[in-house]
Amino acid sequence: MNRRQKEEIVSDLRQRFGGAKTMILTDFRGLNVEAMTKLRSELRKASIDYKVVKNTLIRLASKDTTMELLKDHFEGNCAIALCYSDPVLPAKIFTEFSKEYPGLKIKAGILGDRVLSLEEIIELSKLPGREVLLARLMGCLASVPAVFVQTLNGIVAHFLGVLEAVKEKKDSKRGGV
Repeated sequence: MNRRQKEEIVSDLRQRFGGAKTMILTDFRGLNVEAMTKLRSELRKASIDYKVVKNTLIRLASKDTTMELLKDHFEGNCAIALCYSDPVLPAKIFTEFSKEYPGLKIKAGILGDRVLSLEEIIELSKLPGREVLLARLMGCLASVPAVFVQTLNGIVAHFLGVLEAVKEKKDSKRGGV
């Protein structure tokens, strides 16, 4: 690889680091080709970039980015997963995949500007995904107007019941005279 190619890789990585919401650093040394292909396929379906890059290039690309927080983990075989949408999704994929293929080691991650340890990534993977959380939020937001309408309807129904009772009472007095 010549210098120009390395500079392009560093520039591309730096741009990707800036746009990613979640970054997870892994050691893929214990995976065979079949397992690595399966992992890449799962990540691709979820629109997650997974790059195997030399540590020196990651160090250069991470300068002055949030990825620089993981510089202590740039040792051995490193691959970086970059997710631009649902921050929980890569944690779920890597946690589940590492159960089936223990050769995959999760080193650390970044969520926003915060470093995540392996334990925190596992906890993150237990959260519901973005779509589920949005659905729950919409359910909560929809229930507030529904309860409000039911309350107003109850007031009107009660008021009509009172009017009907007054009418019946007046009718009974007229009929009894």
